[in-house]
Amino acid sequence: MEYEVSLQTVSWFNRLRNDDSLQISPKFQRRAVWMEKERSLLMDTILKNLPFPEVYMQVQTNSETGAQQHIVVDGQQRVTSILMFIDNAFPLPINGDWSGEYFRDLKPETKELFWDYKIVARFLRKTNDDEIRNIFTRLNTNNVVLNDQELRNARYIGQFKQLTERLADNPYFQSIGLFTPRDVRRMLDIEYVSELLLRQVYGITNKKDLLETAYMEFEEEFPMEAECEEAFNTSIGLIKTIVDKDNLALFKSKGVFHSLFGVCHDYYKKTTLPYFKDVAQIKNDLTILVIRAKENNFDPGEPDIAQYSEVSSRSTSDKSKRSERERIFWNIISKVEGV
Repeated sequence: MEYEVSLQTVSWFNRLRNDDSLQISPKFQRRAVWMEKERSLLMDTILKNLPFPEVYMQVQTNSETGAQQHIVVDGQQRVTSILMFIDNAFPLPINGDWSGEYFRDLKPETKELFWDYKIVARFLRKTNDDEIRNIFTRLNTNNVVLNDQELRNARYIGQFKQLTERLADNPYFQSIGLFTPRDVRRMLDIEYVSELLLRQVYGITNKKDLLETAYMEFEEEFPMEAECEEAFNTSIGLIKTIVDKDNLALFKSKGVFHSLFGVCHDYYKKTTLPYFKDVAQIKNDLTILVIRAKENNFDPGEPDIAQYSEVSSRSTSDKSKRSERERIFWNIISKVEGV
């Protein structure tokens, strides 16, 4: 690997963007994380001609044409924010210097200062994807910037990772509000879907204990990929039939949803049926269970309701609590369905 350091203007980065020779979000990068406030403060920094940390870029040169691609290895948030500001996607902050102006509102001389602002760029040449991923991970580990899932995203490229990303894009999750926008930005939706896949592959586990193991084990091959994807989508389809707008609030916490997914998966694997024969009764019985548990409305002859109340309050991702919730859900489903 070779590297060199130089100063490049905002105008230079924008020109690369316009020439389609700038890649800001390679696969090992995390999703865009910064909020508008953070982006605005960076623009304030630039317009005050203050420095910010250097940007790392990989340079790939076409040996036949000489055309070059510049890939942002570290600095995605900064480069993205600069280009978004140029596109009038967000304003400057409201403070002693600015009144929430967009780029289009700036005076010509202020725009010129912005275009001429110099960014420290470290160019990496004669390298490969493995070296680049390693650099990216080291940079962000040392700075304590990335969460666990974002680090997995930097380390792994295999079938397990690709499947989790594909499944996490299911619009159903967005429709029920299972993940917040910040969850999605920080890849926590993908981490959660990875946990659901763990439930399919390894059975009930404790929190996130085996996530790293699964990403490593299935990095090169994931022979059960098609089977898992089919069972995953079928399980989500079963959940849709018993969770609707009337009882959604009772089941959309991540701990409870995880357990509901587990029993729906087991039902499908045991029966091969992609539907419940008496969905109305299952929906009714599960809903009553959760409501009465929340209200502590049970008597000594109803131990499952009391137990459900106990295992759905704190540390809901512990293996023991996951197991108990699934046992209680399964008792209801198996009784109604005769499984």
